Amino acid sequence: MIGYTSEKILGKCLVLFLCISGGSFFNSCNLQAQDNDGSLSSSSSTEIDLIDPKNYAITQFSMVDGLPQHTINDIIQTEDGYIWLATFGGLVRFDGISFTTYDRSNTEGMRSDRVLHMFEDSRGALWLGTEDGFLKFKNGEFTSFLIEDDSFVYSPSTVKEDDFGTIWLMAAGKPFKILEDSLIAVETVQDSVLADKAVENAEGVWLAHEFEIFRTLGDTLVRVANLDSTIEKYIMDFVELPKNSGEYFFGTTGEGVFHYKDDELKLYSTEDGLASRYAWNFYVDSKQNLWVTSYLGISVWNGGGFTPVKLAESSEGIQLNRVLEDTEGNYWIGSLGDGLFKLRPSDITTIGLENGLKNDKMLSLTTLNDGRYLFATNCGGVYEYEPSSKKVSQPSISAELPNQCIWSVFQDSKDRIWFGSRILYRSNSLSETGVTIDKKDGFTGRDIFTISEDSKGNIWIGALNGLYKYDGESYFRYSTNNGLSYNDTRAVFEDRDGVIWVGTSGGLNKIVNGTAVPVDLIKEQGINDRSNKPYVRAIHQDEEGVMWIGTYGNGIFRIKDGATTAIKKEDGLHDNIVSHIEEDKDGYFWMGSNRGIFRVHKSELNEFAEGKISRVNGFVYGMNDGMLSSETNGGFEPNVINNGDGKLYFPTISGVAVVSTENPGEERRPPKVYIESVKNGDNDLSGEDEISLEYNNAFLQINYTALSFRDPGKITFRYTLEGLNDHWFEVEQNRTALYTKIPPGEYTFKVAASNNSGPWSTEFASLGISVAPPFWQTSWFYALVFILFGSTGPGIYYLRVNQLKRENERKKRFTERLIDSQEQERRRIASELHDGLGQQILVMKNRAEMAQQKVAEPDEVTHQLQEIMESAIISIGEVRSISHGLRPIHLEKFGLTEAIENLCDQLQRTSKIEWSYHIANIDGLIPQSKEINLYRVIQEATNNIQKHSFAEEASVMMMRASANIKVTIWDDGKGFDVKDESLKQGLGFSGMYERIETLGGLITFVSKPAEGTTINIVIPIS
Repeated sequence: MIGYTSEKILGKCLVLFLCISGGSFFNSCNLQAQDNDGSLSSSSSTEIDLIDPKNYAITQFSMVDGLPQHTINDIIQTEDGYIWLATFGGLVRFDGISFTTYDRSNTEGMRSDRVLHMFEDSRGALWLGTEDGFLKFKNGEFTSFLIEDDSFVYSPSTVKEDDFGTIWLMAAGKPFKILEDSLIAVETVQDSVLADKAVENAEGVWLAHEFEIFRTLGDTLVRVANLDSTIEKYIMDFVELPKNSGEYFFGTTGEGVFHYKDDELKLYSTEDGLASRYAWNFYVDSKQNLWVTSYLGISVWNGGGFTPVKLAESSEGIQLNRVLEDTEGNYWIGSLGDGLFKLRPSDITTIGLENGLKNDKMLSLTTLNDGRYLFATNCGGVYEYEPSSKKVSQPSISAELPNQCIWSVFQDSKDRIWFGSRILYRSNSLSETGVTIDKKDGFTGRDIFTISEDSKGNIWIGALNGLYKYDGESYFRYSTNNGLSYNDTRAVFEDRDGVIWVGTSGGLNKIVNGTAVPVDLIKEQGINDRSNKPYVRAIHQDEEGVMWIGTYGNGIFRIKDGATTAIKKEDGLHDNIVSHIEEDKDGYFWMGSNRGIFRVHKSELNEFAEGKISRVNGFVYGMNDGMLSSETNGGFEPNVINNGDGKLYFPTISGVAVVSTENPGEERRPPKVYIESVKNGDNDLSGEDEISLEYNNAFLQINYTALSFRDPGKITFRYTLEGLNDHWFEVEQNRTALYTKIPPGEYTFKVAASNNSGPWSTEFASLGISVAPPFWQTSWFYALVFILFGSTGPGIYYLRVNQLKRENERKKRFTERLIDSQEQERRRIASELHDGLGQQILVMKNRAEMAQQKVAEPDEVTHQLQEIMESAIISIGEVRSISHGLRPIHLEKFGLTEAIENLCDQLQRTSKIEWSYHIANIDGLIPQSKEINLYRVIQEATNNIQKHSFAEEASVMMMRASANIKVTIWDDGKGFDVKDESLKQGLGFSGMYERIETLGGLITFVSKPAEGTTINIVIPIS
């Protein structure tokens, strides 16, 4: 096809190509069909791993997930980060979690729900081709552009934008352009000079119709080729790839794809890997891979032909028809009737059953001296793995092992291979039968969990019954008898000073000058048992000499300059079980746990330990990232293979998880946050940067989102309303903020997001909120009050002075009554102690003396002891009664709600009156120091009913409203005259008034003689 680059014209074929009036360029070029064996060479060699679904985590979306329809006609990602879908059920926007559909039922101006194509221009407008016309969608509004011919409304087959911002399109067989929202028909120009300039013009765009190819030159559309004598089917799409290279592809309506390069035109069809000869759309991803889409499937250019794309072997009947690569490297693939597919590159690959393993329960992994890897399984023997060929095989020695449950494998510097299981076994190679090491050799260990070699050539063997050091001649055992904190040894590590660190299931130790010395990780006064000695599973030393200890249940510990710092789950660590700690070249720690592999930068751990930050941030990898199981196996060594090649191999309960440590910082970028909708009741305030509310209608529902498609379910949020409360509320995955009764003022709502436990975004989505005050809080009202006060001030002053005098008098009376009540309480307690508890103790004393006198009479002694026990029981009850009178035990232990429920329950069980009650949960609504006041009022009121009402029925009802607590105490007894002050005094009403007043509440009494009594209490919620 065209042979231009930006610098020169490619040969005679191109010259003939530009001679439009005389014929076709391709008449003079070599046209070949690709040989079926693919023997034609190509200098291009683009490769893509998408054809291997194992490298991707695939998610399918359907109508169950919110799609309006299952056919995806087009997919794009707009500049703001949203994914948009063209469907037969409307235009759809996707944020990774929720689908938002725009159709005729909810969007004015939407001409048709059957959307075919989409295009975003440089100004953020979305252009839609539908079955009923051409639409522009911007700021939530649609604008129609009708292209009619013979009363038929056409939709463009091609929409493109040049570098000047002009929109060009082909529709109804005619070219158009859009300038300032006006649709303008374009006349094409046939001129060889202009064609020459157009091809060289890097600012133009390509258009095609039937057999003709056009390119824009400024405001002009120039025809540069007519291929009617060269090809048989119409041109559907056209692309130059790489850009400005002179290498071209064009798809047709039935012949396949033509490829022009180096003056040669080649045709590729279904025999060459195309899914269909009908190649109607090209897509170029960020890696410059060329995708060809059709109604029958998708194919990828492989340099010498095409490779059809399949999601899996089971996807044979799924017709893929559209593809998009988003900004995070995920691929989105549409289908005809099967919804949308997301293919996220797996951060982790797994060596499992599909690779040849017959047992995938991995325990110990090690690197052999020849570069191969050896995997030990839980009761499945051992496997060798060739990392270059990725082949798994089982060596002959596996069948020779005396025990197939291998917990530790290791090859020492003398090429001897050690196998730890119930017993210790050693061989000189994987093909030789080995020997069992046991008591005859001086080794008494059992259940071998870890094997390693130090810098002096000593072999260290960790067993259930201690740690063994083999110096080539004999085995020396370390145990609790000679200093080890615990015998069960799970980790052995030599630091850069030659000190051996030993992790056991009962603490950390060091071997210093041949002596085992425990290392305290948790220092608690007076505690010296296993609860104070963590189960150590991993030991690591960084370049600065700092020791890092991973434990089973206690997180990790940093030991630096003699100081130990614990870092746990509540501090940001993903899990308190840390079975592995591996450091990559960029300073990231990779930690295996029961809930996935966790990555955090060492600098954050140090900053936390030094008190510079309050929480560490990291990233979690699990089954969504390619692991077949999130649980890594620990407690067996060696375990993680880390050869410094950018890959880590972790043992899991479902194979070996292979993690790439390259470019981990890519995920640290926090996602961009958007406020999607703002509602005030039925009022939709979305799209505004600032909103105004009335004081009596100041409630909001704010829906927000953040755009990251790698793992949107792990995005967490926090928000604040500056001006009301500057505190950030972390709400995990919640995407809605609710505010009720916002007080008058000026506020700014801000929301931030974090991607997979990473740092918070510093660019917030924000919304200005203004709440107008009521008229009595406005400046003009204050001015009016000031004027009125100037004329009525003296009278108000006189009234205020009298009010203060009455208030002081009331406080004086309250103080006197308080002192009097305290004296009465003291007298009551003294009386109860003297008359009740004192008498019972005296009885016990007398009974004890009588028993002492009757020592020779066992029956009498038994009788007296029984009497003493009964008196003691009575005394205990009286002490509890006195204590309960001073402070209800239920209130102290269980809170106000349960204390009142207990009071009512006792009334219901012990009273002759038929009591009923309903107690709402009000815990936390009243200051704890004042809860006793409400309890005493209810207690006083129910006591009055018990003693004075002669009621048959009574009830206590406590309800929680939005702004207050309401209590109603009712009985059907004899009632009383509420105007009788002396009677009210006797019933303790003044004390009730004062207690409720301390709560800022109101208490009222409604009663008449013979008509029962109702007490109403209202307490505001602060």
